[in-house]
Amino acid sequence: MGFETRSGKNYLYRRFGGTGKSLGPRSEHTEEKLARFKASREEIRHSLMVAWMNEMRRKAATRTMLTREIAKLSTLFRQR
Repeated sequence: MGFETRSGKNYLYRRFGGTGKSLGPRSEHTEEKLARFKASREEIRHSLMVAWMNEMRRKAATRTMLTREIAKLSTLFRQR
C-alpha cells in the first residue's frame, strides 16, 4: 500500500499482485489509513518473529533432550 501519482494527483493504492485499487486521493484520512496499515504490518511481523523464535527454542530444547537420551542409551549398550 502506498501513494502513487495519477494525472498530477497522489492517490493511495492497495496492490494485489499486479492489480491496484485506489483508496482515494491523498488526504488526512488516507494518510491515517496508510499509517495504520504500516503499524499493523509491523505488529504482525513482530508477532511472527516471536512465534518463530519460540519454535526454534522449543526445537533446540527437544534436540538437546534427545541427544542426552541417545548418549545414555549408547552408554548402556556399551556396558553390555
